[in-house]
Amino acid sequence: MENESTSDSNLVDCSSAAFKSDYEMDGFHLYAFFAPELFYDDDGLDATGLYQITLLHPTGQYLFTMYPSDGFWKIDEEKPYITERIGPETIQWLGDEIDSHNP
Repeated sequence: MENESTSDSNLVDCSSAAFKSDYEMDGFHLYAFFAPELFYDDDGLDATGLYQITLLHPTGQYLFTMYPSDGFWKIDEEKPYITERIGPETIQWLGDEIDSHNP
């Protein structure tokens, strides 16, 4: 018997909403992968408005959530060390990239 949770009819192609981008800062290349956070309810799949980010940065690799607040994109408050390590310029770039993919 086929497991209903893994049947092709239940899979959703989210690839069009996810994207990647790169940025040069102080002679280093940064790479980020952006995926909208999704949830499934009775009406189907929907976006939460948050983004899951994987960032390759000269100080390390980081996985975190970004959320909109007062017209800016912020990093999940449970990970303040990320904000300290990557700095405001990188956070601004990440937010600008999200905005440019959501006109």
